[in-house]
Amino acid sequence: MEETEHIESDSDFEQIEDSAEVDATDSTEGESPQFDLRAAQKLRRESQALRQRLKDQESELTQLREAQMDETDRRVAEARREAEESMRTEVTKSRLREVAAGRLNNPADAVVFCDLANLDLDDQSSLEAEITRVLEERPYLGIKSGPTAIDQGPRTSPKPQPTFKEYMAQELASKRG
Repeated sequence: MEETEHIESDSDFEQIEDSAEVDATDSTEGESPQFDLRAAQKLRRESQALRQRLKDQESELTQLREAQMDETDRRVAEARREAEESMRTEVTKSRLREVAAGRLNNPADAVVFCDLANLDLDDQSSLEAEITRVLEERPYLGIKSGPTAIDQGPRTSPKPQPTFKEYMAQELASKRG
């Protein structure tokens, strides 16, 4: 029989817990208890089998519920899923713009150039890593450091323009002389 047997009742869970306790406490007096590696591997396989079984049953339950729904309920459920996905997308975009604010000239560029599907909103470092990846691929999107004004050398003052009175005096002097 395969060691990844299915567990059918609560008593089976208790038997597994009891066997783990026995394996963990088997030792001679004066020695620290040692955990049996085989028992741990068996428990890990059983746990994995139970998780897979739970996942399968949840999927089956969802399919049964959808089969029992009438057309209106299906449309409501679909609209709910679409609204949740849209909300998640907007929250992702907002968080990404927030993280990109100090690193990109235009934080909205982060939404365009980042892979939104693989981002983890709860992990600040993954968002920053994605911005770093974008900056490595497109460094021109980043904020430029250093002075932004271009020095064009010393400025000279323009010669002052003569007033009308001075202009007329110069014209008269040039005609007389």
